[in-house]
Amino acid sequence: MATYHCSIKNGKTGNAKRHCEYILREGSYANGTKKEELVYKQFGNLPDWSAKPTDFFAAADLYERKNGNAYTEFEIALPAELSLEENIKLVKRFVEENVGSNKAYCFAIHEKNAALDNDKRQPHAHIMFSERIIENKQNVKPDYQFFKRYNKKYPERGGYKKDDRFTAKNGAGPQNVLKVRKNLERIINEAYEKNGIEARVSCKSLRDLRSEAMLKNDKEQFDFYDRPAQNHLGPKLANQMKKQMKKPDFKFEHLSDKARLYVLSKEIKTTCEEIKKYQNVIKELRELEAHEKLNLVNLKADLSGKTVEEITLDGKKFADRLYSSAFAIGNKVKENNQSIQLTQKLILTDDRIHKIALSVYTKGQSKRLDKEKRKVAELRKKFDAAFDAFAQKPTPKWHELNYKRDYNEEKNKLLKWQNDVLEKEKNLAEKLEIYEREIQKPEHIAGIKKRKKSC
Repeated sequence: MATYHCSIKNGKTGNAKRHCEYILREGSYANGTKKEELVYKQFGNLPDWSAKPTDFFAAADLYERKNGNAYTEFEIALPAELSLEENIKLVKRFVEENVGSNKAYCFAIHEKNAALDNDKRQPHAHIMFSERIIENKQNVKPDYQFFKRYNKKYPERGGYKKDDRFTAKNGAGPQNVLKVRKNLERIINEAYEKNGIEARVSCKSLRDLRSEAMLKNDKEQFDFYDRPAQNHLGPKLANQMKKQMKKPDFKFEHLSDKARLYVLSKEIKTTCEEIKKYQNVIKELRELEAHEKLNLVNLKADLSGKTVEEITLDGKKFADRLYSSAFAIGNKVKENNQSIQLTQKLILTDDRIHKIALSVYTKGQSKRLDKEKRKVAELRKKFDAAFDAFAQKPTPKWHELNYKRDYNEEKNKLLKWQNDVLEKEKNLAEKLEIYEREIQKPEHIAGIKKRKKSC
């Protein structure tokens, strides 16, 4: 399924002009490093007293009430499979249906590569509009009155009424947000269908999609949606993570909890895709093998229905067929077994899946403990080997002064090394005891099982 994203935000007075400059890449953002991300911009329904969107939203900052909403913004993800022209049409249609022709607006389409995947495009749109509903475009109120509080009794004395769909106190706000999200889903899917693209998006949560698949008894769809929601790092955290991962001394522990969860969930997703891929390969190989065996059965059936004379007359022909088929089956079985053995090495075992789920659930703690266990075990192995080698040496005699000095030095080093190994083993044992005691609690066991289902 393609990516779906639609968020609705409000901006307070004092920030409208600056945000408008940011999305349109104007003013102080005109020559910034992100200027190249802007691929299209447009505005509409501006009053005569504002020549451009930044002028309009500067007036909103000035005349809207303190701590009031100076603008509302839709932020939507656009289909990477569509061209820029098609995405512009898509955004224009969304604006027409969700902003309307009686509110000042501007929008910008940005396109950039994903911070952690340079091959993946991320087109998206920022749609910024005023909540003030213009009643008559031919006679628009001046800026100092435009943003005043609406006067129901004497409309000509106050400002314009606000579009309160998303902030209504009667409880309609969430329903109107859902309407916008469904509207975007429909517009994108219709654009996909029009352009002959099979991909589809849904505004529903993974939980709802899993429930629907369960009701339809669609196991394939249920398995597809039975996964953790994608972690959104945001541009700042993603760029920090990208810089850290380029460092030669980069370690997984250096990442924040959110970044670590992102890496681990991505690893699980990639692993699951690989498992499905190689399971399909094994299935195809088994089908080919069964087909070749069926050919041999058919050949035997042909032979069983013939007399000795017929077999003798066509002996060479049947022998060639029999040899050719048997040889082909032998090679196919051998080739399949080799491919299956190689493939099965690439598929994660239940133990490996359990370890990945455990690492995600414990935010990498189990992985760090496993690494520490390996280090301590390797240290113990090296020490035991050095101790065994030392034990083979003869005890120095009283007159072998140089050898006695070297022998004692090595002995002292080994004693120090032994203390170090014992200390590390003791610390690790204490950590493992605490860890095992915690991980065996019912709530943690349930959490780990839930992560394992994601695979």
